[in-house]
Amino acid sequence: MSEIKKKRADWQSAVVTKVWQNPDFKKQLLTNPSAVLSQETGIEIPKGITIHILEEDSENMYFVLPKDPATVQALSESQLDQVAGGSWSDDRCANDSPTPCSSCIGTW
Repeated sequence: MSEIKKKRADWQSAVVTKVWQNPDFKKQLLTNPSAVLSQETGIEIPKGITIHILEEDSENMYFVLPKDPATVQALSESQLDQVAGGSWSDDRCANDSPTPCSSCIGTW
């Protein structure tokens, strides 16, 4: 498993566990997912990103299909310079997409 997917799997698992243990947390997550996930993970959710929370039940199951990595563009030299310095101030995905891509999704 890639490091990015592992990180995402780790925080997702922690959030699911907390939801199962705390009904108030679940209500907050369903009401304001971006704010709650940002607070829980320490990852700033970029402007323009919408988080959708879907709850499975006995009749519905969901499968999330991530963005195709073949469509991901490499960082420009200036973007690499900004990232290498430890800061990224653009409100968009590191690949200049308004939505998270497979190379950055585990970092927000």
